[in-house]
Amino acid sequence: MRNHNKKKHLWVSEEQDNKLTKLKNELGLNASDVFRMAIDKDYPYINLYYAISAELKKQGTNINQIAKRSNTNRKVDEQILKEIQEIKTNQQAILKTLRNSYDN
Repeated sequence: MRNHNKKKHLWVSEEQDNKLTKLKNELGLNASDVFRMAIDKDYPYINLYYAISAELKKQGTNINQIAKRSNTNRKVDEQILKEIQEIKTNQQAILKTLRNSYDN
């Protein structure tokens, strides 16, 4: 049951409005829900943090497997180099996403 019985009105800059619109679209929420989350400190980027953490954990596991395989073979074969390149590409994509989110 909702207990939202106080109405608020506020002014924002054009830049803040653009950020709010982007955030609403990313989260599938309306402006009121975004403001309530911020007030309640239920920050919307927490899901992004968990998704990034999970991806980095998977990549760390892959790197450990690659290192073990490399140490066992005592050489780095083409498959290992391909896997390392894939991990590097994934990490660069994550960093690009984070930078774009931070800049906007």
